[in-house]
Amino acid sequence: MIGKSDINVEKVERIQFDTDDNLWKLLEELKKVLDISPDVEYRIRNVKTDKLFCLEEMDQPLRSFKGNSDFMEGGKVVCLECGRPITMAEISITVFIHGKDKNPDDEEYK
Repeated sequence: MIGKSDINVEKVERIQFDTDDNLWKLLEELKKVLDISPDVEYRIRNVKTDKLFCLEEMDQPLRSFKGNSDFMEGGKVVCLECGRPITMAEISITVFIHGKDKNPDDEEYK
């Protein structure tokens, strides 16, 4: 099932993927369904393990993922994130700025 986090559950759409497709094909199809520009780079995160699928895994068929990454039994829970797929040698860091609502034009913010 596919849906944006901010939409009504009734608008969630069920789509099927071939297990011989790879993660690139999955990403391409998800972007089409979610009406995301094909030119914007996105990566796929495994929600159960909270790990990003890395660049080296993108060409593998979906059926090759076993265990927590299994696309065969009962589907898979994934999340799309802005940014290119990382390599196995890289890490992804998310930075949150806490505190008052700051205006990026303020000198203090810079």
